[in-house]
Amino acid sequence: MSSSNNDPQAEKPAERPAERLISEPIQPQKGSFDASAMASGQPGAPRAFTWRGKEYRVARELGTNKSFRGCRNGSGERYVDKHYVTVETETGEEMTLYRTRSGSKADSWILYTIKEKA
Repeated sequence: MSSSNNDPQAEKPAERPAERLISEPIQPQKGSFDASAMASGQPGAPRAFTWRGKEYRVARELGTNKSFRGCRNGSGERYVDKHYVTVETETGEEMTLYRTRSGSKADSWILYTIKEKA
């Protein structure tokens, strides 16, 4: 009897790159924001940006999410705290970006996590 479980030649599942926590600001390129998202009241994620001196361009959006916080004055209301968007870049990285909703013009886009291309 032979068992394929002991076969050193057996195919192993492909390993996905590990997701790394970054949590650093990015510099969006002017005019690169998603205008359709902004028209619907969402923060239009940048379609091109610079991080650590390298330029990235978004090939496609993979998904969005939100986190919530309680009201700061003690009422039971909940407010959107952060908008997250996960994108795939033209060079194959999967990146999650977020923007805090504090109402300040100082709010900026942050590269939250990255999965390097396989």
